[in-house]
Amino acid sequence: MGSSRRSKSAVDKKRAHEGAPQLLSSAHQLFRRLKDVNVKAAMSEERKRPSITRSPLYENLSLPVSEAFCDWDISDASSILGGQGERQKCGRCGRSRMWFCYGCMIPLESLRAVLPKVKLPFRIDIIRHAHEAAGRSTGIHAAILSEDVHIHTYPDIPEYDPCRTVLIFPDGEATFESIRATERQTVCPVCGNLHQAFPYDRIVFVDCCWTQTRRIILDERISALHNRVGLKGRISLFWRPQRTRNPDHLATIEAIHQACSVWLLSQKCQRPHRVDNLLFFFKYMYDKISNRYRESEH
Repeated sequence: MGSSRRSKSAVDKKRAHEGAPQLLSSAHQLFRRLKDVNVKAAMSEERKRPSITRSPLYENLSLPVSEAFCDWDISDASSILGGQGERQKCGRCGRSRMWFCYGCMIPLESLRAVLPKVKLPFRIDIIRHAHEAAGRSTGIHAAILSEDVHIHTYPDIPEYDPCRTVLIFPDGEATFESIRATERQTVCPVCGNLHQAFPYDRIVFVDCCWTQTRRIILDERISALHNRVGLKGRISLFWRPQRTRNPDHLATIEAIHQACSVWLLSQKCQRPHRVDNLLFFFKYMYDKISNRYRESEH
């Protein structure tokens, strides 16, 4: 009888020992499922939040608009853009637009004479992805306000000379401040004084969401551009969230303005604030959107 009980106890222990890995595996599977459910629930809740609440602008709602842009001399857009009221037809394509046509990349005829015109210290090419909504592009602001900016829609882009072109892209440690002027002097188009010349023929910016950037960067015409620099020391004020990216990853128009400002200051330009009107549309939109969300908070 005692032997039978001992034998049964040994069998139970053996079964328990053999079943332990299965129980542990089941527990791990259950844990992973619960974790996946929690992650999906969190992502669902994140998606339910208005996108504005995941953007740098929302984090700065406590900051007055005048203070957010206090370092720059930007013309008052409210008196120009705010008085337009209704949408108008583009003089070229006939489509209904507000302020400018992002398809033809021209201002509306009623605003052509009153919009600021910005001279830049170098020529700029913007490459935008064909799948990127043109109406959401801040790079178009630069093309509307400055004749020194040209936009190309990928894959229809020019062949660049790698030795004469610099790509603005947060890749590696090199920064825009590391660019050194040549010994040759040239007339600065911004202030009219003699400055040391910029060492490249043009600067290239990529204007699309981060998920579409990879295809453009891997294109052999762009991957050949070995002169690459990033922009540091500025926090974006863009109102659209840029998930998984650092707050110093700027909107295209912010990046263009930053590059121009850094270069002009390095050359001791007497009128560096003349490029601040690159932010003319950007500041006006920031103002409108932030005021709307400030009102919704109360």
